[in-house]
Amino acid sequence: MIKRLIKNEIFHDLNFTDLNICVDCIKGKQTKHTKKEVTKNTQLLEIVHTDMRRPFDANSFGKERYFITFINDYSRYGYVYLLHEKS
Repeated sequence: MIKRLIKNEIFHDLNFTDLNICVDCIKGKQTKHTKKEVTKNTQLLEIVHTDMRRPFDANSFGKERYFITFINDYSRYGYVYLLHEKS
């Protein structure tokens, strides 16, 4: 993925020549993480992630200061509700 981003000039190649630590030392500290087997959801609304955010610094057009998000884990479809107050 990173190589493709560098090739398409979206991401610049990393240059480690200006570091005081050698590249092999940096690579030696990296570890491989294996992901545990994950079971995929098989239907809509089986798992829904939600999060409520703190007040905006400024009110929206409708004077809402908070918002709550809902994201369906299966379809990754998300929805945002604007709220006047947290309660």
